[in-house]
Amino acid sequence: APPAPAAAGSSAFRTKLFVLQHRSAKSLKGLLTPLLSGAPGSSLEAMDKEGVNALTARDFPENLATLEAALKRLDQPEVELHIHVLLARKEDGPSASVPPELQDVLKALRGTLNYRSFIPATAFVVRTKSGFSGEGVAMVDGKGGRGSERMSIDYALDVKVQAQEGNARLISIGNFRLDARMSAEGEAGTPQKGRIWTSLSLKDGEKVVVGTSTLKDQGLILVVTGRILK
Repeated sequence: APPAPAAAGSSAFRTKLFVLQHRSAKSLKGLLTPLLSGAPGSSLEAMDKEGVNALTARDFPENLATLEAALKRLDQPEVELHIHVLLARKEDGPSASVPPELQDVLKALRGTLNYRSFIPATAFVVRTKSGFSGEGVAMVDGKGGRGSERMSIDYALDVKVQAQEGNARLISIGNFRLDARMSAEGEAGTPQKGRIWTSLSLKDGEKVVVGTSTLKDQGLILVVTGRILK
């Protein structure tokens, strides 16, 4: 008679040890257990003692490969992103109010874009190991001394750290999307919209201009500095 299914499955099982560098094995066990086959004898155990932080998996080879692929994405160092949103205008304005850490970016932008002033709209910090999304509202000084303008933004991004030759690491940001909507305070009608949507890679500590777009008659500029947290 052919062997029982459990016996046949067990004979095809393999065992693999996954040593984690950044995430706790206990914290990932519950998340990864559904990736097992569920066959009798398959298991996923967390080891967190005597300096060992690892997962031990026993299952079919294809399920072990799925676990390994998932861990490559989940076992990531935390990344800190400083995100600045600027408005560029053709009229003269108080560009000096741009934060000091953006003055070098401002100098480069003046040499490449046809705008005379750059206004900081908002800035925020994101800390994540995989991805993040959010939204918010900022009040921006109106042009020519007019009243405040309301800017609504929402954004989403995926993040992972990629190893390069020579132990260098790159922060890879995929599907970085930022949508902005603006209208003058109390202004009726449909707000004007601008969007920046791209993917990029940057070195640890590097500052880059992610992209530019237009919002009403102004330029929309997104600047990001990335840092890998130890």
